[in-house]
Amino acid sequence: MSGATPPSPARPFPAPLPPALRPLAEAPAAALVARLRAAEAGVTVNSLWVLGWFGGYEKLGMARRVMRDVHGLDIDATPDAVAYAGDSINDGPMFAHSRTSVGVSTVVDFLPELPKAPAWITRGPGGDGFVELADALLAARRHARPSSGATPRRRPS
Repeated sequence: MSGATPPSPARPFPAPLPPALRPLAEAPAAALVARLRAAEAGVTVNSLWVLGWFGGYEKLGMARRVMRDVHGLDIDATPDAVAYAGDSINDGPMFAHSRTSVGVSTVVDFLPELPKAPAWITRGPGGDGFVELADALLAARRHARPSSGATPRRRPS
């Protein structure tokens, strides 16, 4: 997908689609967004789907709960302990909370609508951007290893 044009809220699919397929792909998504907004639903669009919801929908509250209950980690007390990656408007609260937030390149279309931009934006879109992040984390981990060659100990599960 490298070289593809990032999506925008008005054009939720990455280009280039074959010209004959563009109206088929874009029209249903735009119609769905319009219907959701008319129903006063929350809506966000990314390069893969249209996400609509009624009522509260917020990733930060659930991230706090899962990290506390499952991993014993208070992400408010240790904000640098977790890196967060996302690609759309619904990731805004996580981008604002995490000093180590990462947006894949398609997030640039949504920057004006985000409370805070991610700390780092990848060059690659979609899955390529997530792979770029994973590669960076693995490289940082290799760099941080003790010179003795010892493997860092993992927290017991």
